[in-house]
Amino acid sequence: MPEKISKAGDIGDDELKGGEGDDELEGGDGNDRIYGQGDNDILLGGKGNDLLDGGENNDSLAGNEGNDFLYGRVGRDTLDGGVGNDNISGGEDADILLGKEGFDHISGGSGNDQIIGGEGNDQLYGQAGSDLIEGNAGDDLIEGGEGDDELYGHGGSERISGDAGDDILDGGEGSDQLKGGDGNDTLTGKTGDDYLDGGKGDDLLAGNENNDKLFGFEGNDILDGGSGNDTLDGGSGDDQLAGKAGNDILSGGVGDDILDGGDGNDNLAGLAGNDQLDGGNGNDILSGGDGNDFLFGQQGSDSLSGGSGNDYLSGGDDSDTLIGGFNNDQIYGNSGDDFLDGTGGNDYLSGGDGIDNLSGGDGNDQIYGNAGSDSIAGGAGDDLLEGGEGDDRINAGIGNDQLYGRSGNDILDAGIGDDYIEGGLGDDQITAGEGNDQLYGQEGEEVLDAGAGNDYLEGGDGFDTLTGMSGNDYILGNAGNDIINAGAGNDWIDAGEGDDWVDANSGDDIINGGMGRDSLYAGSGLDTFILTPSFGVDTIYRFNASVDMLGLTNLTFEDLKITQGTGSNVNNTLISLKDTDELLASLDGINANSITSANFTLM
Repeated sequence: MPEKISKAGDIGDDELKGGEGDDELEGGDGNDRIYGQGDNDILLGGKGNDLLDGGENNDSLAGNEGNDFLYGRVGRDTLDGGVGNDNISGGEDADILLGKEGFDHISGGSGNDQIIGGEGNDQLYGQAGSDLIEGNAGDDLIEGGEGDDELYGHGGSERISGDAGDDILDGGEGSDQLKGGDGNDTLTGKTGDDYLDGGKGDDLLAGNENNDKLFGFEGNDILDGGSGNDTLDGGSGDDQLAGKAGNDILSGGVGDDILDGGDGNDNLAGLAGNDQLDGGNGNDILSGGDGNDFLFGQQGSDSLSGGSGNDYLSGGDDSDTLIGGFNNDQIYGNSGDDFLDGTGGNDYLSGGDGIDNLSGGDGNDQIYGNAGSDSIAGGAGDDLLEGGEGDDRINAGIGNDQLYGRSGNDILDAGIGDDYIEGGLGDDQITAGEGNDQLYGQEGEEVLDAGAGNDYLEGGDGFDTLTGMSGNDYILGNAGNDIINAGAGNDWIDAGEGDDWVDANSGDDIINGGMGRDSLYAGSGLDTFILTPSFGVDTIYRFNASVDMLGLTNLTFEDLKITQGTGSNVNNTLISLKDTDELLASLDGINANSITSANFTLM
């Protein structure tokens, strides 16, 4: 069995060597050089700047005071730098390396090492193996090296790098810089304004308190900003980003990402890929970027922009701004006074509650104002536009559009194209513009203006005003005391029930006053006025006996009696039934002698 050697130096600069056995070597004061060599040795440096070399086997080295160099070499060694700025190297196998006081430089070497820096600004390197490294107090530099390492900064502002392997990095207190490197790493900033870099691999980054910057870079990463005003960038890969509390900036980067702003006024950008963005509480800005994205504003007055791709946008609570961008988007304002713009593509827009402003832009769009007094613009394309509840204003623009006012007193302008328009409930104003249009007033007191083209106008219930303008129009007043102006063109007019006022204007028109006491004006052209028993007395003005006609329904000329009026009707021709004396019509300013069977036609 080798002999055990125990040696102690004096106050000078000593050189001690252990030999073959388990040795105890103490340098004492001075700058000593101590070599354990073989077997399991104990080396104590004492005061001074010492060099301790454990050699082979499992050694214990303590530098104590001074700026020492400690080398574990082969074996499972424990190296304690003590007081001073020490340089500690573990060597092979699994070592325990303690810097303690001072600015220490510690390298674990190969093996699964435990490294604790202690007080001071230390440089700690795990190198090969799966190492546990703790900086403790001071602003430390920590590098894990190869292997699956656990790296903890604790107090101070640390720079921590995991390098290769699946590493755990924890900055602790202070403003730290953490870099995961290769592998699937977990990075935690904790307190302070931290910088976290996931590097390659599928990483988990958590900023926790204060204002942090988190970068996932390559891989499918999870980034959690925690409290504070944080900046999160997913990089490449399919990432999950959560800003949580504070006013955060989130960028998804390349890949199909999920971004959640949380509380605060956040800025979220999906960038490339099919992303999901959720603003959370606060007044947020969301931008989808490229790809087919889902954007949710949630609470607060948010601004959402889909970018390119077929996007889904939902404003949530409060008054939001939503812009779909190009391609075919679905946009929902929900509650609040919202602004919705489909821009390009065939879009679906729904304003929800509130007083909304909706614009389809180019493309064949579907736009629904829903509740509230909304403003709707279809833009170019064949659009379907519906105001919903409230007093809405709808402008369809160019294209063959469908407009529905629904309830409320609405203003509808179909613009250019062959359009279909329904006013719905309420007192509506409908303007069709150029094209062959269909206008329906329905309930309420409506104003219908067809514009140019061959149009169909139907007033519905209420006292309506209908104007055909140019073109060959079909105008139906329905119930109520209506005002009808046929305009230019060869028009067919049926005033319907009520005491109506009708002006045929220019063109060869057919006018049916319907039931009620109607006032009918012939205008220029060959006009035909329809007479029907039991429909009331029509007064026909500007009748030209040499041009205009009287059309008979359920009658023949032989059933009629034509007489000159008396009293207030002395200048008028009266047309009545022979058998019952029912008065059918009064021709204003016409002498009865000028009316013959040639002025009548069967309808």
